[in-house]
Order: sequence, then C-alpha cells, then structure tokens
Amino acid sequence: ATFEDQVAVMNEADVVFAAHGAGITNLIFMRKSALLFEVFPFAHVVSIFKDMADRLHVPYKFTIAKPQPEAVLRCLKLANMPLTQSAMQTQRTKAELDRVMQLFRTAGKEYAASKSEEYTMSDMSVKVQRWNLFKQESSLKWLMACLRHQELQVNEKVMARDIVQHIRAQCLRQ
Repeated sequence: ATFEDQVAVMNEADVVFAAHGAGITNLIFMRKSALLFEVFPFAHVVSIFKDMADRLHVPYKFTIAKPQPEAVLRCLKLANMPLTQSAMQTQRTKAELDRVMQLFRTAGKEYAASKSEEYTMSDMSVKVQRWNLFKQESSLKWLMACLRHQELQVNEKVMARDIVQHIRAQCLRQ
C-alpha cells in the first residue's frame, strides 16, 4: 500500500486493532474519535503507544495475550544453546532458562487468576514492572524477541465489548 493509502485507512477507521509494534506509529493519522486497541504479548507491556495516543487525544485500550511458556522456551533454547558450548556453559544456561521460565510461569498464573481485561495501563504498572524484572536480570540472549514470539491469543469477548462501548459512546456524541 502507498503512503497515501496508509494515511487514508488510519484516518477513516473507527477502530484500529493492532499487535504491539512499529506499525502503530501510524496512529498519528487517526481521528480523535477513533479507538486504538493494542494487543501485547504476555510479559512485554510498554506504554510508548499509549503515551503517543494520549498526546494525540486518541482513545486507547489494550489487552495482554495469554502467556505461552512453551513458545518462549522453544525460542530461548534455540537462541541460547549453541552446539559448541562447554558442559559448564550448558549447565549455567539451563539453570538460567529454568529460572526465567519459572518466573514466567508464575507471572502467567498470577495473570490468569486476575481480572486482567479490566486493568488500565496505570493499574498494570506495578504488575508490569514485576513481570518485566526478569527480562532486565536475565543473561539469556534474545529474551525480548522470544517474548514477542508468542501468539497473540486474547479474550475476544472482552475486546468486542470494549469496542462496542466505544462506538456507542461516539454515536451518542453525534
């Protein structure tokens, strides 16, 4: 699509539903009455596009995808277990993989037990900081990329409810 096509699509949309990523920067072309709905992979929540939407006065909602520990572990093993590692290096890497995956699974269980679809970004800040801690502490290569490697499985009923509420509110304003 041409640049003009991208601008037109964003400007004409009532709702933009997008996976977290650089493509969301096109929100600069959204109308102030449109809704940006961002989907984050589990354990990778950042507020850059929420902050941008706030500055542009574009309504913003988000959801966090269900955790997928198997996908993360598979990716981390590929990135961190080279065939040329010594036995000592392999043992350290396995221990770090186990530690990170235990933290990831614990955070996933906490997330599943919460009413996460009801959180605002400010409500999430404490949880997100705790979930992000293991990313900063870890010596594993490609951890951020592996977190983003997860499929984005979300609660579509909650998202649909939020979108319908937004559209109804916009209709009442007109």
